Amino acid sequence: APAAAAAPAAGPTEVVSMQDDEALAAALQAEFDAEHDRHIDVQERRANFFTNSKVSVSMDLHRRSLPSSRVPVDVEEDDSDHEPMEMVYDRSSRVMRDAATGDIVTKHNLDLGGVRMREKIDQLPLSFASGDMRKGTECTISNKIYKSLKRFSQKQKRQTARSRDSKKEEQSTHALALDAPTRLLLYKLVNGGVIDEVNGCLSTGKESVVFHGRYRPDPDAPAQAECAIKVFKTTLTEFKNRTAFLQGDRRFEARVGKQGARKLVRLWAEKEMSNLLRMEESGLSCPHVVRQRKHVLVMTFLGKDGVGAPKLKHAQLSFAQWVDCHTAVVKDMTQLYRECGLVHADLSEYNILYSQGRPHFIDVGQSVHTTHPRAREFLFRDCFHMHRFFTGMGVPCAPAAALFATVCGDDITPEQEVEFMRKVSAAKGRAIAEEETSRVCEQMPIVSRANPGVLLEGIEGVGSEESDEDDEVEGSTDSFVRVAHADAAEDVESELLDDEDEEEEEEEEE
Repeated sequence: APAAAAAPAAGPTEVVSMQDDEALAAALQAEFDAEHDRHIDVQERRANFFTNSKVSVSMDLHRRSLPSSRVPVDVEEDDSDHEPMEMVYDRSSRVMRDAATGDIVTKHNLDLGGVRMREKIDQLPLSFASGDMRKGTECTISNKIYKSLKRFSQKQKRQTARSRDSKKEEQSTHALALDAPTRLLLYKLVNGGVIDEVNGCLSTGKESVVFHGRYRPDPDAPAQAECAIKVFKTTLTEFKNRTAFLQGDRRFEARVGKQGARKLVRLWAEKEMSNLLRMEESGLSCPHVVRQRKHVLVMTFLGKDGVGAPKLKHAQLSFAQWVDCHTAVVKDMTQLYRECGLVHADLSEYNILYSQGRPHFIDVGQSVHTTHPRAREFLFRDCFHMHRFFTGMGVPCAPAAALFATVCGDDITPEQEVEFMRKVSAAKGRAIAEEETSRVCEQMPIVSRANPGVLLEGIEGVGSEESDEDDEVEGSTDSFVRVAHADAAEDVESELLDDEDEEEEEEEEE
């Protein structure tokens, strides 16, 4: 083919004309966009002209060019780990300084204030949905936002408290059921990584319900361990004399006042945690405390595969094992009194678990300090219960007065022994009366006061043992059943009176 057939190269005049065409097209497009935006402005003003609301309609998304305030700006994200501020105390000037820069750090620091406000979010009511505010996150909250959230949560709490009819029924902890605040508390413990799961009910008593769960002793390790989750009853509880064990104990008597049942139970859970920690420091065999939050106490589990260790009442031991067990109980009682400075105050065969070949003391919420005004009385009662139980098992043991002297190192006078025995007999009589009442109530239907036609239901328990005189499930329904039957009797009586009034009115009309 001839060379003249090839396409000719573009000359300088054609390049200039192409650039002029592109500039002309861009100018026309800019004019069209400006006209379109002016039309959008007219529509926006028309939409917001006849409204007095604080909320206005915005049509920025329909514009050809976004306003300068709406133009997205590419911000380079810092992938480096956020290192918290490390502070050191300057003794010469008596101020806190930043370890890296040496600047003075005060309470008005924005970073520290944001972290402090974030941690205070956990102190808001449990029903307030605050999201993930754990310490591991880098989220910070200003003081203004925190105060706004706090006011909103208080307003929400007041609105919830107005419904008086359903409040008591929602906050009831009957038998094996959990109320709404307790369920929220358990959810927060699971979300916070304290526990991994909550399983079925292990046992229930007059003051608490114990559930089986699992947790991770080492947060970085995948291995799980079993734990016992003790939930103290707040409303429908048969344990009413908590103040007798709190008042007189110098550790908690200053905090006892006219609190409600829920606040008093929180103090009771804190007291049991304090007693368990003191016992563990002294080397006594007891559960290890994992976490205590309000009226929920998480402890290590004494047992294996969801089956709890047997109580001393139900333990199957040989004679030699009973003798060794008696020796260990006396030794632990002495160590508890002399080294820990505590008296169990409710020691019996039902509050001692036999695990790994030795006894373990549990339920130490009512344990008092040795300086308590009734400490000697409680110690004698514990000695009497241990003497009665081990004597029934055929173990030769000293009388209660001799065991009292062995534990505390002080002899008891005959007058004190007679007085303490009288009080022990009176308490035993009340326990027998409560047991008989619970047997009668066992034959009665359990109905709700708010809705008499609906039977109360609980959660099916797993691994639960037979009830005893201290852990009687039906005993907690005594007052509830009597109230329901009293209401039914009042309804029948009112119906009879209404019938008589109608008959009298008919006779008068005739």
